[in-house]
Amino acid sequence: MTLLIRNTVLTAMLALVGLAMALAPGKVFAKIGDPAHWCTTTMPAALPQTVNQLDISVLRDLPAGSPIPGTRIQIDLTMQCKAGAFDTATNNVVVDLYTDTVPILVPGFSNIYTWSGALQGVGLRVLNASGQALPIGAVQADNCTHPYAVLVATGTNSTTTFKFTGTLELVKTGNTVASGSQSITFRPSVCGQVWGNDSGSGSDWTISTTVSKPAVTTCTVANSNVSVAMPTVSGAAMSSMGDVSAPTPFQIGLNCSGGATLFMTLTDSSVPGNTSDKLTATSDSTATGVALQLFRADGSTVSYGPDSSLPGTTNQHLIGVTPNGALQIPFTVKYLRTGTVGAGSLNGKATFTLSYQ
Repeated sequence: MTLLIRNTVLTAMLALVGLAMALAPGKVFAKIGDPAHWCTTTMPAALPQTVNQLDISVLRDLPAGSPIPGTRIQIDLTMQCKAGAFDTATNNVVVDLYTDTVPILVPGFSNIYTWSGALQGVGLRVLNASGQALPIGAVQADNCTHPYAVLVATGTNSTTTFKFTGTLELVKTGNTVASGSQSITFRPSVCGQVWGNDSGSGSDWTISTTVSKPAVTTCTVANSNVSVAMPTVSGAAMSSMGDVSAPTPFQIGLNCSGGATLFMTLTDSSVPGNTSDKLTATSDSTATGVALQLFRADGSTVSYGPDSSLPGTTNQHLIGVTPNGALQIPFTVKYLRTGTVGAGSLNGKATFTLSYQ
C-alpha cells in the first residue's frame, strides 16, 4: 500500500510539472481569429461595411475596358495595430485585402476580374494611388498563403500603422451587360497573424452592386428624313472665293430620356471617308464652283466623320446632357464659293450617328 501511494503521488507531481512547463512565459503569437483585438481598420469608414451601388446604368456606347460611371470607390485604408501584434519568423509583415471569392481574370484585359455570380459584361479592378491596376493573386507570409488577395502594404514586427490609398471600380468588359445584382467581400488582414478589424466578420468590406439599366438607348429620332430647301442664290451675290450665302436654318429633332451625355457625328453620304468641313455634292448636282457647309448653333463649322458611335470618333462633337423629352438640335447651312460659279442645282446628303457616353 505504501509503495502504491508513493507511485500515485509521484505521478501527480509529474503531471503538475508538465502543466507548469506549459504555462511558463514564452513568445505569444497573434493569430487570425485571436480574440485579443490586435488591430482596427477604416476604409475610410469603420469596418464591417457594405458599400451599396444602386441603380447603375451602363450606357450602350461605353467601350469595353472603360470604368462604369458611378462605381468608383475611394480606398483610404488605415490599419492601426497594437505593439506586439506580430510575431513572424522572418520579421516581415504583409497586409492584404483577402477574399474567399475565386477571381477569374477577364480574357483580353490586364488585372480585371470577374467571378462566379458576377454579372455578365462587368469586371472589377483595384488601382493604387498612381492608377495602376493591381493583381488579385497569392499573397504569402511565413507559412501562410492567402490564395486570392491584393497586396496593399508591408512592414515589420514593430510596425503599428499601415496605410493604402487607391480605388476600386467596376469595368465594362463586353458589348452585352446583364442586369441584376452582384457582391464581393474583401477583408484586410495579415496572413497568419491578425484580421484587420478584430475578427474575420468584423473585417468585412463588401461591395454590392445592382445594374438596373444595362444598355440604355436614350433617344429616338423624331423625323428620320430631314429635308432642307435652300434658296436660289445669284452667283453675283458671292463675288469672291470663300464668300458664303445667308444661312438657312434647320433642326434635328429627338425624343430622349435623361441621364446620358450625347455626342453626334455627321457622315458625308456621297464620300463616307470625307473629314473636311464641306459636304460633297451628290451625283445629280449640276452647279459648279460652290459647296455646302453646315454650322452648329455656336457658329462653328461641322466637319464630317465615319458612321461610328465609338467615343473619340473623328469629328464627333458634344451635344450635351439629354433631357427627359424633346430635344431640338439646331443647325444652319450655307453656300460656299469654291471656284468659278456655274448655274445649276446643288444637292448634298449626310447622315448622323448618336453616341451616349
